[in-house]
Order: sequence, then C-alpha cells, then structure tokens
Amino acid sequence: MYNKRSIAAGAMIGLAGLLYLYIGGALGAFAFGLGLLSVCALKLDLFTGKMRAFWNREISIKELCIVFLGNIVGILLIAGCGTFLNFAD
Repeated sequence: MYNKRSIAAGAMIGLAGLLYLYIGGALGAFAFGLGLLSVCALKLDLFTGKMRAFWNREISIKELCIVFLGNIVGILLIAGCGTFLNFAD
C-alpha cells in the first residue's frame, strides 16, 4: 500500500519542483505549493510526513524506508520525463 502512494507523492513533488525550476519566481513558488497541497489533499505518503509517525512509533523503520524509496522513484520518474522533454533548456 505504501508503494503506490509514496511513488505518487514523489511524482507530485518532482513535478512541482520541475515547474518551480521551469517557471521560476512567485508563480513557480505557487506551483510548488500546489504540489504540496495535492500531496496532502490526496493523502499520499511523503517521507517528511511519515517521519512524525516513525518518531511516535506508529510505523516501523521498514515502512519508513519503503516510503523513502518510493518517493525517490517518483522523483526520478519525473526528472527522467523532464530530461526527455528538454525542460532544462
């Protein structure tokens, strides 16, 4: 269950970061804020949010690592798409 939600959260943050870098300025910051809002609204698993659950002993270190790796996979998917579509130019 953590895999899909953590990959989706990583993808949302990756897309928000890509838009921030591409657009820049206040509009880019707004786009990044929308990315964070979408993670919260869709109840996705972001590593930074799961740290609280880990410190409160609500989840195990294994579950925390799964969320972390899922976030990395989601971010790398979006970074790969951004590279493929030449967003860096």
